[in-house]
Amino acid sequence: MEMLWKIDTVENKRQKLSLEQQNCEQHFLKNVSVQNDGRIMVKLPLKGDPNALGESRDIALRRFFSMERKLNKNPDLKTEYSNFLREYEEMGHMSQVNEAEVGFPNYYIPHHCVLRPNSVSTKLHVVFDASCRTSSQLSLNEIMMVGPTIQNNLLITLLRYRCHRYGLTADIVKMYRQILVHPEDRKLQLILWRHDPTQPVKTFALNTVTYGTASAPYLAIRALNYAAERFPEPYDVGKSVVTNDFYVDDMVTGADNLISLNRIKKE
Repeated sequence: MEMLWKIDTVENKRQKLSLEQQNCEQHFLKNVSVQNDGRIMVKLPLKGDPNALGESRDIALRRFFSMERKLNKNPDLKTEYSNFLREYEEMGHMSQVNEAEVGFPNYYIPHHCVLRPNSVSTKLHVVFDASCRTSSQLSLNEIMMVGPTIQNNLLITLLRYRCHRYGLTADIVKMYRQILVHPEDRKLQLILWRHDPTQPVKTFALNTVTYGTASAPYLAIRALNYAAERFPEPYDVGKSVVTNDFYVDDMVTGADNLISLNRIKKE
C-alpha cells in the first residue's frame, strides 16, 4: 500500500541547496559572461585545486590506441567517428593546440563512441570520460562541483503539457556545445585524436561544455535560464516558456489557441 501511495505522489518542491550547491551557483554568477555574438561563456566550477591532478596523457593515449584498433577493424564506424570529430573541429567546438604550450595543470579526457541505431539524427555519439583517474588517483570530475538540480520535474512538465489544447515541441541542437568554456579552463578538456593512423597523434582542446563532465548538465541548464533572464521585457511569454517548459534541451509546451501558440513559437 505504501508503494502505491509513493507511485501516485507528485512532488515539485525545490530542495534546500547544500553548501557546495550554493558555491556552484555563486561561481556561475561570478564568472558567466556574454560574448559579442551573444554566446554565453562559463568557467568550470572546480571545488578542488587542479594542481592535485596527476599525469593523464599516458592513460588517455593508451585508451586512444585501443579504440583506434577497434575502429580500424570497422571502416564504417571509423568514418562516422572521424566525421563526428571533424564536424566538432569545423564548428569551432574543439581546436588543435601545441602540446608543448599546454602547461600544467592539465587533463586529457579519454573518449569512445556510443551507437544509437534508432536515432533519427546522430547514429554515433562520442562520449568523453572525465571520470578517468590520473596518476594522483584524482579525476577531473572528482574536483568539480556537480551543481544543483534546477530543472522542473519531468512528470510535472508532461502533466502541464497535457493541459493545453495545442502542443508545441522543439529541442536545442547540440545544447552543451552552444556554451563556451573560458579559455583558461580548456587545458582541463584536452583530447587526443588523429583521422589517419599514418599521422601523428594530435592534441585538441574542447572549447565548449563537454558531455561527460560532472558539471555539464548544470552549466547547460543554468546557461539556458540565464539567457531567459536576459530577455527584454516584451518577450515575457518566451521567457516563461524557456524557464518553465524545458527539460534539459527539450521544449514541451502549448497553448489553448493558435494565436498564443504562434506567439510562443515567435518569442
